[in-house]
Amino acid sequence: MASRQSLQVGQEEIDLRLPRRRQPSANIGRNSYNFPKVVMELQNEQQKVQKRTFTRWMNAYLCKWRPPMEIVDLFTDLKDGTKLRILLQLLSGERLQGESGNRLQRVHYLSNIQTCIQFLESKKIKLVNIHPAGIVDGKPPMILGLLWTIILYFQIEEITNNLVFTSELSESTSSLDSCVGPDDGSPPKKKKQGAKAKWQGAAKKALLQWVKRKTQK
Repeated sequence: MASRQSLQVGQEEIDLRLPRRRQPSANIGRNSYNFPKVVMELQNEQQKVQKRTFTRWMNAYLCKWRPPMEIVDLFTDLKDGTKLRILLQLLSGERLQGESGNRLQRVHYLSNIQTCIQFLESKKIKLVNIHPAGIVDGKPPMILGLLWTIILYFQIEEITNNLVFTSELSESTSSLDSCVGPDDGSPPKKKKQGAKAKWQGAAKKALLQWVKRKTQK
């Protein structure tokens, strides 16, 4: 009996006499060729998300100023340093001296940004590769890095203080009986130290959750 020279697979008949030539995949080399482009697109998308989130965050504070201020384009609205200086005043409750007015020039922009940077450094905030010229020139990585540093410091500080206050209030209520003092004459328990450090991790986690919610909108 002669062997079959073809094989029926569904509606397709495959010739068994000739070896099937494997066609090169059209995707070979494509991924590696487009890899830089893909990375660039991801970076651009991340930058857009950060820009939108940080703009909302700033406006949530600047609207409290009188008269209210607003950030429209994050990469251009900070160049004169005025809104950045106002933001730091609102966050810290301290007054920062600076140049203002409608006739400010680049030298005034640089002076205002330098004032903001010096203020942050006085708070022992570490600023890496951030300088006034980059902010004035509207360089996105530098502006986003500066704002993220500000958010980390002031928001975690605020959240931590709230958590510490809540914790101390709870502890003081629960230890009310011990403050009265037991009959054995032993002194009341000392207030726990390092409460602020204890809540730093919880504060940072809460902040990251806030950022996640903002970026999903």
